[in-house]
Amino acid sequence: MILIHFWGEDSDKWIANRFMAAAASLGTMPVLLQRFPTVNKEILSFAAETCFEQGYFDLLSYFAAVLDVPDYRNVVVGCEIEPEHFQLYCSCIFRLVDKLMECRPFTQIRIPTKVNAEESSPDPEDCILRMTRTNDIDYDTLKVDCRRELERFFGIREVVIHTGTELGIGMNPNVKDLCGYTVLDEKMAGTFHIAVGANQMFGGHNQASNHNAFAGVRRMEVKNKWNTKLRN
Repeated sequence: MILIHFWGEDSDKWIANRFMAAAASLGTMPVLLQRFPTVNKEILSFAAETCFEQGYFDLLSYFAAVLDVPDYRNVVVGCEIEPEHFQLYCSCIFRLVDKLMECRPFTQIRIPTKVNAEESSPDPEDCILRMTRTNDIDYDTLKVDCRRELERFFGIREVVIHTGTELGIGMNPNVKDLCGYTVLDEKMAGTFHIAVGANQMFGGHNQASNHNAFAGVRRMEVKNKWNTKLRN
């Protein structure tokens, strides 16, 4: 089973439905879990600690994969609530994210909506165009290109990162230039990015309250422990 974890209103539920249909076409059973921003206030105004007992989170362990689809900034409450209920919400979100990260694979697809764009860029219209173009690629070709890049590192048994908790290589040819929105910049072909903070979402062990990435143009050299260059 695959969990389609959708953060959005009913008016945009067609997005989740399309992911559900795509998952079913691949021969897996999709299950939808939807979180409504407008319902947050009503739920959080009455929720108690017992509403989020461990059994609630353990249900997520049954899924072989998770597709996280935020239609809006997914951890924002979107309303004013009492401090004690806000603390409960934060606790719930942290436990939820930790549990979702235990599922492999975990994939997040940020939808190019106005809300996401306004949160991510001073020019929302430009950001929507960039996000749409980034997703509109030939994924089969991209898979081949990624495998070819990975072959450069065959035989390397250990990578030591002195600067953070993540090292990534941009491979998306539809990201044409750096725009200051890291989620897009780090995907640009010909770039690399490093990050500090949490990395458990992709198999690491560093738990933190934030994850900050820094992207730049790359020229990578692979060296052995004697500092001898093996390849560019």
